[in-house]
Parts: sequence; C-alpha cells; structure tokens
Amino acid sequence: MTLLKPFYLAILSGVLISFSYIPFYAVVGLFALIPLWLALEKAESYKEAFFHAWLAQFIFSLIGFHWIAHTAHEFGYMPWSLSILVLLVFASVIHLHFPLAAIAYLFLKKKLNLKKRHSDLVLLSSFFLAETYWPMLFPWNFGYTWMKSDLFIKQTAELWGFIGISFFVMLANLFLLKAVREKQSGQVRSANKIIFGFLTIFMLFNILGYALKASIPSYDKKWNIGLIQANIGNFEKVQAETGGDFQRSIADRYLGLSKKLTQEKPNLDLLIWPETAIPISMSSWNQHHFVYRKLLKEVNDLKTPLLSGSFLSESRIFNAAVLIDEKGILKDTYKKNMLLAWGETVPFTDPYPNFQDRLKELLPALSFFGQGEGPKVLEVSKMKLGLNICYEGIHPLFMAEVKDQGANVFINLTNDSWFGKSFEPYQHMYMTMARAIEFRIPVVRSTNTGISTVARADGKIEQLSSIHEEWTGAYAIQGHENPPVTLYQRIANWVPLILVLISLLSSLLPLARDAKNESL
Repeated sequence: MTLLKPFYLAILSGVLISFSYIPFYAVVGLFALIPLWLALEKAESYKEAFFHAWLAQFIFSLIGFHWIAHTAHEFGYMPWSLSILVLLVFASVIHLHFPLAAIAYLFLKKKLNLKKRHSDLVLLSSFFLAETYWPMLFPWNFGYTWMKSDLFIKQTAELWGFIGISFFVMLANLFLLKAVREKQSGQVRSANKIIFGFLTIFMLFNILGYALKASIPSYDKKWNIGLIQANIGNFEKVQAETGGDFQRSIADRYLGLSKKLTQEKPNLDLLIWPETAIPISMSSWNQHHFVYRKLLKEVNDLKTPLLSGSFLSESRIFNAAVLIDEKGILKDTYKKNMLLAWGETVPFTDPYPNFQDRLKELLPALSFFGQGEGPKVLEVSKMKLGLNICYEGIHPLFMAEVKDQGANVFINLTNDSWFGKSFEPYQHMYMTMARAIEFRIPVVRSTNTGISTVARADGKIEQLSSIHEEWTGAYAIQGHENPPVTLYQRIANWVPLILVLISLLSSLLPLARDAKNESL
C-alpha cells in the first residue's frame, strides 16, 4: 500500500470512508483511515498534510453526501448546474476537521519530537477530537453505520454512545496500521499477532454487547401506535403556506389515511403524523380556520389521540408539534428547539429581523422560525412522549435531556422530502434510531415521504415504510414505565474527553518510562 504515492493514498481513503457510510458496510471503516494515515506519515510540510487530508474528506463528502445537489435543486430552486456547484463547495469545506487534525498531528509530532508509538496515539486523538467537536451540519461519525449491522458491538453504545464506537473504529485503524508497518518491515509473525489481538478485542466487544442486550429489564408496558405517511409533495406543501385548496387537500389526505388505519386497527393508543403535516397554525387565534375545526371534529370521530407536526404562530412562526386527545381537544404543544441552519434559520441573524426580511426576498426558500424553550415531554395514553423534530433526533446530548425529563418513548417527526431517493433518508433514519440503544428506549419515527418505522429498546428496527409513497403502519411497542438509566445517559457530555484522556495518557506513559530509563 505504501508503494502508492500520498496523493493516491488520500483518494483511496476517501473512497473507503464513503463506503463505510450508510447504506454500505460498517466493517470498511475498520481500515478506511489507514491509507490517509500512511500518507500523513510521509508528509514533511503542513501544506502537504493539509492537502492530502483535505482531498480524502472531499472524496468521501462528495460520495457520502451526494444528495446535497438534489436538496439545492429541490429546496433552493436552483438549476442543476448551480446545484452541483453547491455540492462541490459543500464537499470542499464540510469536513475541514480532517485537514485540521492532520496539521495538529504533524505540529505535535515535530514540536515534541515524538517517536512512532507516541505519535500514533496523538494521531488518533487529533482525528477523534476533531470529529467530535468540529461544528458539522450533519454530525456523522464512524459509529453510526454499525447501527445497520447485525453485530452486537452496537449494543455497547449504552455505555459510551455511538461516538464511543467511532473511537473504537479509529483505534482499530491504528491497530491495523501497525500490522501493515510490521508486514512491510518483514515482521510477518508480529503483524499476524497484532491482527489476532485486534480480532480478539473485537470479539470481546461483541460478547459484551450481547450481554448488555440480554440484560435489558423485562418490558412492563405495551402501546399500539399508528403512523401515517401521506407523501405530500414539496410543491403542495409550499403552496399550502398561501392557503386555499392545498390546505384542505393535505388535511383530507391525512384524515382519510387515518380513518382507514383506525378501521383496520381499532385499538390504537396514538396516531402520529409527521413534521408540519398540519398545513396551518394551530394557535388559539386561528381556531375558526376551516382546517382547524375539521381536524378537531375528525379526531373526535376517530376516538384516537393524534400527535402531529404543525405550525404555531405567536410572536414568531414555530415549527411545532401538537397533541389532540381522543375527544378532539388540543391538549399540549411542543416547539422545536434545535433549528437547522440554512433551512430553518440563518446563523447569527436573529437580532436583525430587517436583514432576515431582505435575505428572504433574495432567497425565498429560507425560513426564519422561532426557537422553542427546550426539551419537553408530552403525556397521553400512559405514554411519556419525548418529542423531537427532525434534526433534534440526531443529537444525543439533546436527547439525553429529553430522557432526563422522564420520557419513556422517543417520538421523532421528520420531513425528508427534500432529499429524493438518495442515501439521506437511510442515513438520517439510522442516526435517529441510534438513540434507542444509547438510552434503552423505543424510538418512533414518523415521516412525510419515508422512512417511517420504530426501533425497539434493544435497537431492532421494525418494518420500514416505502419511500415517496403513501403508507400507513401499526406497531405494538414494548417499553418501560420507567426506562433504565444507561451509563451513557449519565456521562454523555464527558465521553469524548474521557476517551481522549485515556489515549493521551497511554501515549505519555511510555515517554515517562523512557525519560526515567535515560536518567538511570
């Protein structure tokens, strides 16, 4: 492998990393960083290290997040030529933590004159810290693809989260990198020992995962949930904002599918519609709107509580969720707290409403929603619903706060209609469902165009909805009245620092030993 020039090693790493992403194969991540790290070992200048790491991140961003072009075309109303340019710019900058980690590694290696065994752990720590704390729009890591795998290692996420599994994947690359070096130096037996040692550790982590899954307490609650996926097109949703027949037709489609499902499954405890499914504001001042009145009447006829994405219009417009009980009474609301940059807000513009108005004129696709007060749990049918809308569900620290408030079911309301039939609906879904294992709590995901589904507390994902088709589904969800508190729930904020501290201490101990030996 080292016969390849650093340029080609960087490209190879970029391709391998992209194929470790969903919907591909998690196992590729165990060695995907090796070519890049070999290239960085040869780097003599910061410019060279930066370029090769940048090239790798450009390649995997281009492949793994190709759907950005479709989103720019569909959401931003851009021509395809400009949409592709947006993708190229996105791929150029979105994972700059890779080249920054490479520079940090080379700087410390030179400054401290580190030996190979010490610099390796600095390399690991630099890349892991950069991945963890770099402000990514979509905080992907090497752990998430294991959610799709059948291997039990994903069950260890209840201890250290999927960010911990990402650390393990990077550590695996370091193990195998050492094996590559040993083999190149003719030490085949030593290389085989390293590989055997890694496989043993990997097996032990899977055994631990199996034991953790088996230790989940017996379920003491069961709820029947109905999901409605109406597959409303983006044109209809945008036009509904101006009122008229589109609002009526969208409401009728959701109500029609709900009526059909409740007739087939009359024992449902809750119906769930996705993000912004109700095409009007459900604020009290709007209660005479024909859709508002029709909705409450129809829910009363269905005799089943409804949780739905909606809008709330107060001093600001909020992306929200509303809970309507079986009597057709609006019982509670939730306002989205974590807003998606460039989709629901533009960073740093909130204090300047006039500037926001000008931006809206220039770029009509932009929205400027109000920010909710924070996590909130809604109660219905003896369920404590940990609400999260779209982007919020992929942030484990936010979801830890929701769980701390007493949630025993996570409900994620999403609209992925802007991304087409690409990798994104699968990536988004698995990232969201990862919370089931981290917090040992069922996760229900309701989407407009797919993928709608349920993850059990043991991480098993039930039937997936089709994408960009009308669909209804009924699920019997088992859970706990008081779910277990996982280790990750207690220490989520500290996991990255704990792991980096352990790795750095591991690198410093040999330094101290060497210094002691020299003094003797």
